[in-house]
Amino acid sequence: MNKLLLLLILYSSTLMSKELGVQGPTYNIKEQDALEWIGWRLKEMDKSGEIQRHQEKLKKQALHSVRYPKPVQDIQKTVTPRIYEKDLSFVVPYDITDSKGNIIKKAGEIIYPTINTKKALIFIDGTDSSQITWALKQPAPVKLVLIKGSAIELMEQYQTQFYFDQGGKLVHHFKIKQVPAIVKQKEDKLIISEVKI
Repeated sequence: MNKLLLLLILYSSTLMSKELGVQGPTYNIKEQDALEWIGWRLKEMDKSGEIQRHQEKLKKQALHSVRYPKPVQDIQKTVTPRIYEKDLSFVVPYDITDSKGNIIKKAGEIIYPTINTKKALIFIDGTDSSQITWALKQPAPVKLVLIKGSAIELMEQYQTQFYFDQGGKLVHHFKIKQVPAIVKQKEDKLIISEVKI
């Protein structure tokens, strides 16, 4: 039945088609090839210096973002000091095996990682001179980490290493809400202190 219906549709469409003749003037398509146009446009931009200006603009933007990274959001100057711990231990979610299938760690086992870092991390707002002064007076060894400000300018000014917490990954990991803050290791835990100065 379906074949018969298909034949009828095809047959009827050929019966209805006919030559209508020329209804108006026709023209050749004279569209420019897209790749040729792009090549021509790039040559024109190069001659006018537009490409050079655009490259300089991108270079300035990149240098500015390196020199002045985007500040970490939702961090305030310490109003109410607090001290808390971050436990570094974690539970093994599944059996961990070696290449021969021997179980190294069983699912459910608690692991206590040993970091053994001697340096404390000090988080500060690099635009607040009181926090900078306070941080520079802390006993070594420390790593100074900015949540706002220019690490490059501070390094030039104070001749000491400053880091920047890009995207706030560290402060969010340590659940820091106020600065200045100090992160120190004590055995298998980290002690985090948000300090009022």
